[in-house]
Amino acid sequence: MNMNKEIKKIIIASSCIAIAIVFAQIVHIVGGQPLGKLISPMHIPVFIGGMILGWKYGLLVGVLTPLVSYLFRGIPPIVPTGLGMCLELGAYGFISGLMSEKVKFSNKSLINIYLSLIIGMIGGRILYGLYCTIYFPLNSIPWSFKLFVTSLFVEPIIGIIIQIYSIPFVVYGIKKSGILNIYN
Repeated sequence: MNMNKEIKKIIIASSCIAIAIVFAQIVHIVGGQPLGKLISPMHIPVFIGGMILGWKYGLLVGVLTPLVSYLFRGIPPIVPTGLGMCLELGAYGFISGLMSEKVKFSNKSLINIYLSLIIGMIGGRILYGLYCTIYFPLNSIPWSFKLFVTSLFVEPIIGIIIQIYSIPFVVYGIKKSGILNIYN
C-alpha cells in the first residue's frame, strides 16, 4: 500500500474517532445517559470506519474511541463500561471491516454492507455479553441472560434501527463516490 493511502486512512480513522466522541457528547448534552444508551451514538462512526477502512483500522477505531472519549470527557468510566465498550466497538470495527473487505455474499454491494453490519452488530454484542458474564459475577454484580438481552438488544433498539437504516447508505455512497480514493 502506498504511503498516501495509509496517511488518508489514518486521517479518516482519527476523524471517525472524533466524530464518535462529538456525536456522543451532543447526545449526552441533549438527553443524558438514557438517550446515549438508547441511540448508541459511538457505534455509527465505528461501523462506518470499519467498513470503509477495513478490519485493521476498524479494530483501532473501535478500541480507541471509548478510551479517547474517557481521556477527554471522563466517560464512559473505564471499569466496567469502558472495557466492555472497547471489546464491543473493537469487534464492530473488526468484524464489519473484515466482512466488507474479504467476504462477498452477493454481487450487490449494498447487500454485502447490510450483512457485514448485521454480523458485526451481533458479534460485538455477544463479545460484550461474554465480558459482562465474566466481569459481573466476579464483582458481585447481578447478571443474567435476561439482562444480556435487555441491555444489548432491547434498550438500544432505536440505535439499532438508526444504524440499520443509515450506515449502509452512507458506506455505499462513500465507496461508490470514490471521493476517498483509498481502495486497492
